[in-house]
Amino acid sequence: MPIAYIITALVWTTHPTLPLGLINSNQAFESKELCEELLEETSDLFAASVGNFLLRTETIRLKKVLSINCLTLQDIKRYNTLLGH
Repeated sequence: MPIAYIITALVWTTHPTLPLGLINSNQAFESKELCEELLEETSDLFAASVGNFLLRTETIRLKKVLSINCLTLQDIKRYNTLLGH
């Protein structure tokens, strides 16, 4: 199975027990280079879309996007598990 890379934001939210987590885009790239190329062009737009996504929830708000990176799905799952999700 080929490894795909996904633009992913580490976010700090107002959630009372799990304030840190990863939110990822729904577009996968076949290489980290392609992912990072698009990330360079769209990081501000992606950060804004994360905030807009959380505005649709009734209880959780975005405090800050701490970082945006290209990660594999396995990395996203591993990091979210380490963060308590």
